[in-house]
Amino acid sequence: MKDGNEGHGMNKKYEKFKLAVGTTFAFFILVAVMGIAFVQNRYADENILEDELLEIQGDEKFHYVETGITYWQYKDTEGEPSIDSNGKRWNEAGYLTEDWKEAKGSFGSYYGELNDRVGGKYPSNLLNYYSAKKKALPVYYFRTEFEVDDAREIFQLSGEIQFDDSVIIYLNGKEIYKDNEPTEGYDPGTGYGAKEGVETSWNRGFSVENTTALKNGTNCIAVEVHQIHEDSSDVYFDFKEFKGTPEWNEVETLDADGLILQPGDTNNQMLVNWLTPQKGGYNVQYCRKVDDFYNYTELEMERVEIEGQYCYKARLSNLRAGETYSYRLCNRKNGAHSEVFNFTTAKQGEGVKFLFVGDPQIGAGESVQQDGEAWKRTLEVGKHILPNAEFLISAGDQSDSSKTDIAIEEYYEFRSPDELKNIPVAVNKGNHDTVKEIYEEQFMPPGVWDDANYYFARDGVLFFALNSNSGSYATQIEYLKKAIQNTNPEWIIVTMHYSMFSAGPHSDEEKILNLRKVYNEAFSELDVDLVLSGHDHLYARTYLMKGMKSTGNASGLKKQGETLYLSGTSSTGSKFYEKESGKKGYIAFYDGETEKTPLISAITIQGKTLTIKTVRTTDMSVFDEITIRK
Repeated sequence: MKDGNEGHGMNKKYEKFKLAVGTTFAFFILVAVMGIAFVQNRYADENILEDELLEIQGDEKFHYVETGITYWQYKDTEGEPSIDSNGKRWNEAGYLTEDWKEAKGSFGSYYGELNDRVGGKYPSNLLNYYSAKKKALPVYYFRTEFEVDDAREIFQLSGEIQFDDSVIIYLNGKEIYKDNEPTEGYDPGTGYGAKEGVETSWNRGFSVENTTALKNGTNCIAVEVHQIHEDSSDVYFDFKEFKGTPEWNEVETLDADGLILQPGDTNNQMLVNWLTPQKGGYNVQYCRKVDDFYNYTELEMERVEIEGQYCYKARLSNLRAGETYSYRLCNRKNGAHSEVFNFTTAKQGEGVKFLFVGDPQIGAGESVQQDGEAWKRTLEVGKHILPNAEFLISAGDQSDSSKTDIAIEEYYEFRSPDELKNIPVAVNKGNHDTVKEIYEEQFMPPGVWDDANYYFARDGVLFFALNSNSGSYATQIEYLKKAIQNTNPEWIIVTMHYSMFSAGPHSDEEKILNLRKVYNEAFSELDVDLVLSGHDHLYARTYLMKGMKSTGNASGLKKQGETLYLSGTSSTGSKFYEKESGKKGYIAFYDGETEKTPLISAITIQGKTLTIKTVRTTDMSVFDEITIRK
């Protein structure tokens, strides 16, 4: 029999034993629960990853060629590939290529060496350059094969290729694309030829609407790269992408309602500017209209966020004079396109034709929508009276409100007319364009610009947009002098919002008097020919002015240092002002005290003659017409 102390010791040991067992059991339970949670989470994560992988794989399923991944068989020796022992041609699937080389990436040569001149970077693979006669090889041949499960799914094929000098692409032996092909065809004896020399390699996007050449199973994409002549210095080839778009993946057309064009620095440039609530990656594709996107250039658009909206911008370059171009927006992620729009560049040596309007000030009328409809009507009239206008100039106050959300709605309405997708608009900053971030981030002025000042030149005419809201008078005058020096124009036209010589109620305000004091002498000294402005919503035209003095001549011969000032009225009818009481000695013509009709002016410059024809938008009747000569 154990004594009490011994029993007490055993009880303590038993309690410790129970505690240890309980703790161990709890630990295993916790581990089990955490393990189950981990497995569940991992399973969920794997499902997410699997879904993402399936999406990627589903997308890659239709990517047939990708630079750096796709292996190409290629022939960089003299002679056209012969038909193989199975009767297959080199550009058909299943062709035997035992004696061909194979590699992935880009290919090139500069006089037989790897050099960044051929493509702006070093090619991955060096091509044989010399023929047996130590001349440039005339033609290089590339081919690769890919698999297609169901060709009926594909409603469009597209690709991107970089090359030098000329190229032909085949799909299963059928020609689907060519570029820079010589007008008279390739030399029948050698294969040399190109329409024009290529200084650095060209990058081209292309699309194929007729997909009948695509087939189930193994397909072959093949490329001929031609040298222009035997003394050509370099060759380059990089097939960046070739893919199919499945019918079930066809997406809705991009909404281009906020799309406008703006003038580039020179006639061979155009600015594309798209305002939208959509955030993403977008490109602009453009080509000559006759190419119908069989051959096009694609540019990535820069994105700027503006108060919850996004403005995408791109500069189209190397445009030919007198050519009609097509362009469209493209979503880089899903391939969605906007509808196609067109514009035509002006012919050189035929003068300049453009439209001018006073303040649209959309939102100042009864409603934004009503002002928007009137704005569309004005531009329709402009297109009718001057169908070959190169661009449109707005005197400023594109919107009315200083409240961000309302101003954005008004800017969308300003952008909405179809005409602004075909004719570029050059805007001026008005006093109602007060939300600086919205105006200056939204509109990308052409040319070198500062503080919302900018300029561009067309066929001997300088157009200088002066920000009359700014008080940096001396800086602006120096910038105008610099623009004149850079362009050496025959005619100089300044555009600005505030009217220095108007018939309206603002004409004697301190702001206007200061502008008049600073600029009128400078304009005469620099021989500015015409100043176009707005602000007063009252059409008025001055006599030819020499500084502050009126010459008394309303038209006819314009002498050195004389300037004509024209103030536009409302271009939408959203707001009008009455004529200021008292006679203005500088006014040659104004719109009367009862005329409250939106107007638009067609201005043409041909040689030594400048003509302004202003019409009513209600019936297109002529309201004012004047001609000045040098």
